Amino acid sequence: MKLDWLVVLMDEIAVTTWDLLELSRALGDHTSEPTITEISALRLRAANAVRGYSLRVHQFTQLEERANGAHLELWVETRTGHALGYSIQAKRLFSGTKTKNYRQLNERDEKTGDYQYERLIAHATAVGSIPMHVFYNGGDIEEVPALVAGGVIAS
Repeated sequence: MKLDWLVVLMDEIAVTTWDLLELSRALGDHTSEPTITEISALRLRAANAVRGYSLRVHQFTQLEERANGAHLELWVETRTGHALGYSIQAKRLFSGTKTKNYRQLNERDEKTGDYQYERLIAHATAVGSIPMHVFYNGGDIEEVPALVAGGVIAS
């Protein structure tokens, strides 16, 4: 199954997300994860409608995300009628952190104490999808090399 179209689409969304975060930063605003998720889901659904891809996009509510750890789920239908699913949690590196890492990966539910990534993995296992994190950033280009070079995730 060729997914070249999905790679190109996700690259386009990445560029637009970066531009949006840069604009937000320049204006002194804060663009939140839910906003980025909503815009990304809209772009995916719009491309699917216009181009006729076999892609199902489900955006979870904040309440659902707390339960399953996922912002979005993408299901790509194959020619044979099977589907390949991705349960996605988005994370952002915030400017100004000294270690430039994703400490947000260690978020725990205030009530249960569960890690968000544990809920994501459990949900993906239950529905037969692939759990994944999508990292997005905008800001000074100097922030990126530490990530590319294998920045450390805080414990």
